[in-house]
Amino acid sequence: MSVLAHGLALSADARIGVRLTTLAGVLSAVLLLTGLLTMRGGPRGWAPRVRAALDGLLVAGSGAYAVCLLLLEPRIPRPPAIVSAAGATVAVVCGVGVAVCLRTTQPKGPVLTAAVGAGLLSAGTFGGVLWRWAAVPGTRPAGVVLWLAGAVVLLVAVGRTARGGAGPEPAGHAPLPRLGTGLSMLPVTAALGATLFHLVTVGPLTVRAAYAATAVAAALVGRQALTMRDTRRYADELAHREAHFRSIVAGASDVTMLLDSRLDVRWLSPSAAWRLGLIERDIVARSFLELPHPEDVENVEDVLRAILAGPGGSQTRMYARILDAAGEWRDLESMISDQRHVPQVAGLVMHCRDVTDRKHLERELARMAYADPLTGLGNRRALLQTLHQEAGGRLCTLLTLDLDGFKNVNDVRGHDVGDAVLVEVAHRLRANLRPGDVPTRLGGDEFAVLMWSGPQTAAVVAGRLLKVLNAPYRIEDLTVFLSASIGLAGCRTANDVPQLLRNADMALRAAKRRGKNRVEEYDAEYAESMALRADMAAELRGAGERGELSLVYQPVLHLPDGRLVGVEALLRWRHPRLGVVHPADFIPIAEESDLVEELGTWTLHQVCHQLSVWLRAGHDLWASVNLSTRQLHLPEFPVHLAELLRVHRLPGYRLTLEMAEHRMARDIKGLSERIMVLRGMGVRVALDDFGAGYSSLAQLRSLPVDIVKIDKDLEPLADLVVQLGQRLGLEVIVEGIEEPEQLATMAAAGCRLGQGFLLGRPMPAEQLEALLEETFAHDVGQVDSGREMRQALPHAADPADRST
Repeated sequence: MSVLAHGLALSADARIGVRLTTLAGVLSAVLLLTGLLTMRGGPRGWAPRVRAALDGLLVAGSGAYAVCLLLLEPRIPRPPAIVSAAGATVAVVCGVGVAVCLRTTQPKGPVLTAAVGAGLLSAGTFGGVLWRWAAVPGTRPAGVVLWLAGAVVLLVAVGRTARGGAGPEPAGHAPLPRLGTGLSMLPVTAALGATLFHLVTVGPLTVRAAYAATAVAAALVGRQALTMRDTRRYADELAHREAHFRSIVAGASDVTMLLDSRLDVRWLSPSAAWRLGLIERDIVARSFLELPHPEDVENVEDVLRAILAGPGGSQTRMYARILDAAGEWRDLESMISDQRHVPQVAGLVMHCRDVTDRKHLERELARMAYADPLTGLGNRRALLQTLHQEAGGRLCTLLTLDLDGFKNVNDVRGHDVGDAVLVEVAHRLRANLRPGDVPTRLGGDEFAVLMWSGPQTAAVVAGRLLKVLNAPYRIEDLTVFLSASIGLAGCRTANDVPQLLRNADMALRAAKRRGKNRVEEYDAEYAESMALRADMAAELRGAGERGELSLVYQPVLHLPDGRLVGVEALLRWRHPRLGVVHPADFIPIAEESDLVEELGTWTLHQVCHQLSVWLRAGHDLWASVNLSTRQLHLPEFPVHLAELLRVHRLPGYRLTLEMAEHRMARDIKGLSERIMVLRGMGVRVALDDFGAGYSSLAQLRSLPVDIVKIDKDLEPLADLVVQLGQRLGLEVIVEGIEEPEQLATMAAAGCRLGQGFLLGRPMPAEQLEALLEETFAHDVGQVDSGREMRQALPHAADPADRST
């Protein structure tokens, strides 16, 4: 009571000082409250700031009310208004500081520092009021210390805030704030408890206490009003966000599903109704494993179980087919996100995209890429894929088959009939193969069959296929007759897939070369010979330019007097690696390719040059050159030949072109026209190897040739051939005279010209020039003369010279 009495005894000047100090404290408190509510990191917007102020008032009012009822009122029943105002100010500042610290979403360090500084400043001001009003000992220095400490702490808070300690303002949508029921209800509950305690222990509340309780209740009502407003705003925000989300999901082309840990469907997006015809009430609460195609269920379950067994938060892509409302299977590409760690989701989120059109296009492209569009069989790419993926370690045999004479069907009957034949071939293959065998069309009229068996079993099936494919093909009103050739190679004959294909092709080639309409198994020796032929063909190209080719000349004698009247130019090839290659080996290779044209051009040029040299030296003879009918059919050949004759100044009759009889018989009419062009240039044409082929004597009359060369095998009919030649106006040359008896027989038959080892072996141009200088004085019709002739002519040591 002495403190109260001291305050009542203050002078008027002292009372003015107390009021000024209190007013300054109130103003500073207002500034501190404004700073706390508007500082960086504190509440943003007027509503959060009012809410923080009301929370501070509730905390401060309830706390001050409880303290007054429990502590001060029993000792100071009626504290002066100035003291009450100063104490309330300190309480409000501290309460607002606590509320701001609890509600800030930024780092709380700067805000807490500012709140502590504001509380210390307010406490220092309250100490000054107490010192001024009641002169309580120690209040003045305590107030000064508190005020200075508060100022220092505030400066520190300002510095931390200026350095950005509160952090930047969060971007994006602001989160829905907490309602703060605990912050407002706990102080009120404490005040209510203090009131009940006062009523029980002391008695009814005083008027001032009733006013204080009313103020706390009013603050609580205001705070709850703001809470209700926030609740409505938050509910509207949630409804707006949900509507926004639903509109996005409903308009999306993807279908979204939510699965729980048991793989049951918990939620289905509205887009499933118009994308797949799936209704939410029919799908939700069902297991997702009931939806995919039976062939996809196992894979789908493995993928989903693997996700559930993982740590969570992963994303996985999955493909599956799902039945839509129309009863069609739709291909879905699903991105599965594991959201079990998110409390609001707690499951697997599936975003499913309908990729049926894309998958259909992919399957169609795959079918086009791996299937033959005409026959529907697999193509070469499909065969290679099967061999690479399935043939490893399995016993298999590859058959390649080709239709004999199919080109004539296309040329004569047309490609429509040819295509129909190919379709029928594919049908016959499918109908006569075992289950699991893989028929394919490699291209054109070439097919292949991959069989999962050894060569012996495959040979039996190939024989059956040969009979089936040889049956007539009835195409509308036409009947086409074809045969087939089949080659087979076992997988154990090759180290890899390309080699297996080559082996089967090699076997097919052997079947073609050995008469067609047959089955041939791969033969390593035959393959080596074909590889050697391919090597020869490659090396033969450009051999003339590299100086590997040369010519030898075999004399042609006039048998009655033994004069050398002509020579036959024969081609020789000496390769640096292959050595001396026999003409019987490389000439057929050249004739099978375009190399025969290159060799023929080189030979003609060399012969024309050498013949011109001999003619300028005064030797009277002609030269013959073997010519391919393929070269004769070239449109530019007559022009090229005329140019050679002009450049080398050769009369046309000095050059004889020899063509094999069996080749000329293939196109009598066309060859006759070509030969007439050559004869018009003065060039003579000889029919070589007459009697060794299959032409008839009637064809000999239709061919406009000048010379017929008969083989020694026609010796018994030599007189008939000579008479036939005389009747047709043809010169006859006998080839292959090797024995004196042959010479005598041919001379007796009236043959005027002959060549052979008995008369002279093929020799280089230098040796032939030496022979031209000699004179034959004896009659070649006598045996002794024939012996002298054989001694006079040089003999080549190369056994290859037996072939011309």
